[in-house]
Parts: sequence; C-alpha cells; structure tokens
Amino acid sequence: MIALLVASWLSSAASVEGQIPPFEFSRPEMGVEVRMVLHEGSRREAEAAALAAFGRVRELNRIFSDYEPTSFVGQLSESAGSDRWHPAPREFQEVWRIASAINERSEGAFDVTCGPLSKLWRRARREGLLPSPSEIEKARARSGRAVVEWSHDGKSVRLRVAGAGLDFGGIVKGFALDEAMAVLNQHAVRKALVQADGDILVGALPPGRTHWIVAIADVPPHVGIRTLELPADTAVSTSGDHSQHFESEGRRLSHILDPRCGEPTEREHFAVVVAPRSVWADALATTACVLGRDLERLSDLAPDQHPRVLRGDAQSVFESTLEFPGTRRAAPRPR
Repeated sequence: MIALLVASWLSSAASVEGQIPPFEFSRPEMGVEVRMVLHEGSRREAEAAALAAFGRVRELNRIFSDYEPTSFVGQLSESAGSDRWHPAPREFQEVWRIASAINERSEGAFDVTCGPLSKLWRRARREGLLPSPSEIEKARARSGRAVVEWSHDGKSVRLRVAGAGLDFGGIVKGFALDEAMAVLNQHAVRKALVQADGDILVGALPPGRTHWIVAIADVPPHVGIRTLELPADTAVSTSGDHSQHFESEGRRLSHILDPRCGEPTEREHFAVVVAPRSVWADALATTACVLGRDLERLSDLAPDQHPRVLRGDAQSVFESTLEFPGTRRAAPRPR
C-alpha cells in the first residue's frame, strides 16, 4: 500500500471561524506513519484516547507482522510444516475470513498466503536482481490457501508446508484503522480521522462541516489532483505504483504482487476505493490494481459493502463510480 492520500482536515474544521483547531497526533506504527486527528474533548482527553488507539494498532502488529519473528504470523511461519497448532486470535480469524472471501471472488488475485513470494521479491528489489523462474516456482509451491489448515472447531491454525508464510500487508492497515476508530469511540471521541499510509477512515463530521475533505495525490498525471467529499463513518483507500516501483533488466515492476503468476504487476494501475469499513477498502484497492481491466466491476468482489471506485492505468480511467470531473474514460473493451 502506498501513501497516495492526504487528509485535508485543516480545510474541514480548523479554518471555520470560531472553531477550536483539532488535536493531531502521529507516530510510526506497522512500518508507516499513523495519524489521528481528533475534534473532541480536551487536550488531556484527546491524548488519552489517541494513546489507547495507538496501543491497539501496536497490538495488531504483534499479531499480523511478517517482519517480527515473535508475532503470531511469525510464529506460524516458524513452525510451518510441523504438527504444531496455534490458537488463532479473534482478530486473525476475522481478517482471514475477509481475505478468503476476496481471494475466492477474485480467483486468487488477492492472497495473504503469498508470504514466500513477498520475501522473494523484497529481496529482488533490495538487491536489484530478479529471481530465477525456479525460485519463483518454489515460492509459488509454498503459497495458496491449501497451505493453511484449520482445526475442526475453527479456533486453531497451522501451515502445512515447510517454508510457507503469510503476508497481510494488503489488508491489515485497513483493519487497524477500524480497530483504532473503535477505541477512540470507546473514549467518547466520535469526530475523528485516522490515517495509515494510503488508508483513511473518518468518523462523525467535524464541527460546522457537512463532510470531510480528502485530497487524492500521486496518481497518474492524466487524473490530476482531485478532492473527495466523504460523509461520516466512511473509509477510503488508494493503491497503485505510480511512485512505488523499480526497474530491472528492462522491466518496470510494481511493489504489488500478482499471486496468480508469482510476479509483480508491470502495467501501471491505480485504484481509489470508498467503502463503509477500512479493512474492505484496503483489500479491494489492492485487488483492483492486480486485476486491472480483467475486473468488470469492483462491486462484484464485495457486493454487501457497496464500494465506490475510481480506477485506471497510466493512460485512462476505466471504472468510475465517484465524481471526478475531467478524468478520461477508456474506450469500451472489445466483446
């Protein structure tokens, strides 16, 4: 996920005459800068609420991080191929269910079991050397939903294949924002915005405003910079590789992997997704970039979420259920 969204919260409330400026907090969590903008309570109350919400994000990182060997996901990977069962935290079960639903509906374009592929291509990007076809095939053989086995009661899990691993990077930041907002609500803070990289979740409206304003940045030039008006309790996620890619052996390779072939996507795609929950918006934006034109309608992947989307490539926009004046639509695909 890339930082393609910038929250224009100053224009939402601080500039309203007579209104008290919001309280803003930020700190590095999950490998990115996490921001919180709170429009309620005293400074002390806001600090307490933000501190608790940051703590919740850190708790989730201890479950889902594939960089930390002591995390739940790290321990799963460490014991992959053994008979050891791991009691699965509630959060892991919930995110797995959502990821599995999108995996099935996208026919494998979204797959959190692609941990071996993720590690392989992280090394390639770091060293500037592409993996061999045999290395890719070995990593693919250790990926796929079949490597994950659940106990009969659905409460414990293990990885059946040695060398298997999980990568929740395309979904967990969105889930973390949902959980952070829930913690803020528990501290009587409803008028808030939380952001992690390209994911934003907004709560109740700021004082004196009828919507939140979010600016979209760093998408392809033909889209330009646009602002998006969000109602209360809405998530928006942006994914793409306009500024996050690398080149090797004459190929332009994205940081976004296509689990179906085991390699990064090569054509520049972007997606802006609006949905009720951040966990869905995050995963759908990632999936939309993998599928590109192969996906007819994003809503097919999550009909109950009623997502709205702007997605396209370096030349054109080929699906838009958001209002962005001035964008160009692609010509209809041949039937």
